[in-house]
Amino acid sequence: MKAETHSNGHVAHGNGSHTKAERPTSIQDEETVRLIIQALGDMGYTDAVRTLSRESGVSVESALVEDFRNSILTGGWAAAERALKDLELNHAAQQSEVLFLIREQKFLELLESQQASAALITLRTELSPLGHNTERLHFLSSLIMASSPQDLCSRSNWTGREGDSRHALLRKVSTYISPNSMIPEARLATLLNAARNAQIEDCLYHTTNNRVSFLIPNHACPRSSFPLHNSHVLRSHTDEVWHVQYSGSGRYLASTGADGLIVVYDVRNMRPIHHLNLRTSEDIKRDKKDGKLKGITYIAFNSDETLLMTCSQDNVIVHWDIVTGAIMNQITNAHLESVSSACWLPGTNSGFVSGGLDKRIILYDDKGGIIHVWETERIYDVKVSNDGKYVIAISTESGLYIFDLETKDRLALLHTDFELTSLNISKDSRRMIISCSPKVPKGRSGSPKAQTMEVQEWSIPDLNLLRKVTGQKQGEFVIRSCYAGELEQFILSGSEDSDVYLWHRKSGTLLEQIKGHSKIVGAVAWNPTAPQWASASDDRTVRIWEVGTDVDAEAEQRLALPTVQPDDGAHSSATEISTSERRQSSRNIHEFW
Repeated sequence: MKAETHSNGHVAHGNGSHTKAERPTSIQDEETVRLIIQALGDMGYTDAVRTLSRESGVSVESALVEDFRNSILTGGWAAAERALKDLELNHAAQQSEVLFLIREQKFLELLESQQASAALITLRTELSPLGHNTERLHFLSSLIMASSPQDLCSRSNWTGREGDSRHALLRKVSTYISPNSMIPEARLATLLNAARNAQIEDCLYHTTNNRVSFLIPNHACPRSSFPLHNSHVLRSHTDEVWHVQYSGSGRYLASTGADGLIVVYDVRNMRPIHHLNLRTSEDIKRDKKDGKLKGITYIAFNSDETLLMTCSQDNVIVHWDIVTGAIMNQITNAHLESVSSACWLPGTNSGFVSGGLDKRIILYDDKGGIIHVWETERIYDVKVSNDGKYVIAISTESGLYIFDLETKDRLALLHTDFELTSLNISKDSRRMIISCSPKVPKGRSGSPKAQTMEVQEWSIPDLNLLRKVTGQKQGEFVIRSCYAGELEQFILSGSEDSDVYLWHRKSGTLLEQIKGHSKIVGAVAWNPTAPQWASASDDRTVRIWEVGTDVDAEAEQRLALPTVQPDDGAHSSATEISTSERRQSSRNIHEFW
């Protein structure tokens, strides 16, 4: 029966009884009311906020906190600093950190409005005396030379006064203020989202297609809703496919391998939009004859999907224009041996790193100029964390490196008992997974036979082993793994037995051993925006996996794209490579590099 609300605040229930609203009697009840009031205000229910505050006698924040919040959002920096003195912080020593953040925002806004003299005074008289974060101070001083507001925003990864920067500042400083004084923004929504995510992480087959309701106690997706069906077989390559990668929005997919060909697909229809190759047909014929045909080892899209970076066994890094397929940059002299891996820095036009077998990791600016070189062991794989804090790499000597990207210091070097062949960092930059294979004992030639091995997950940056999953076969070849799922609650890995392995990350349960390829599966990639993933194999195919029905023989024949014959231009498809030459270009982890 519908409840009727009376003007005195009492509610008439179906049985005619009345319940008088009372002030919360416990701390938990009061906190609950504060959260509800904040959530109602976030949703625009201002009358409900006033009514609930009046009846409960509870307000979300004190007048002091409201003044502080408004001062931040309106750019009243002096008023914000005065209010900060009376706010309860989590730790008293953090006041200088909050002051630094407020004054940094003031400095950036002065620069944006082209008041360089006032910005310099702020830097010298307000920021420097705090004695906090010297490296950041040096960086801020370099921004005075920014050529325009757009250049300033790009170099500082800052959205500007008209963007979200003041709200971002408020969110950041609120983490230093005691929640007794200032409730973090959208706190109830954050708690509900955490509850939702906990259900997703416990679900063995969750995908983004399935909504999680807060009203259902135990969320569980059926196995049929998971992308386990082979929907496309892509046949543009003429030799082993070594790497496959989606762009950040999931619009593009790229693959590459032993034939030196880079294929870029439009994911909407899985048709190739580019066949890219540095070599002309004459180059390919000559290199085949001389036994010098080199493959592409790695591919990576930048954050705004305008460029694709490739690394090759002939020591070359190339940046390709996604739209035109043109070469935008070609770096030929940075590494002295094969470039095994490369990764873009977070943000647009912010540079990249590469790792090679010449025992070096190199940091570049966005134009390809070398900023810094780390001397290391021979590098297999290198990544940059999404928060921009760490450069992480694995070496052929089983070394796991972590470097501080800002200070350039080496934070950790751990040598393990396995061959480490690939690494992937989680979206929250707190974890990473590493594919492991058995070591070859010193003094013994050859490679071990494929055996059951591990994908290990480690914490960042303290390098605690969190968990490991087992089942895939690896011994002789480079096998890559990746996180999968909306919250990266799964792990996918290729395998030397031609299958793909899928685990539930939290429990470590092996969910699926997925068949489809006929030879080694060396790489897998998860579409970041859709329940779809790709696998790359030595059988020369890339297979796409989605929810639905397996591709039948007739459909597979239709999807068997004809090989584009090479022409005399730089962008061409490679020709067939003989069996003996394929062995020479094998991904053997002891001979490949």
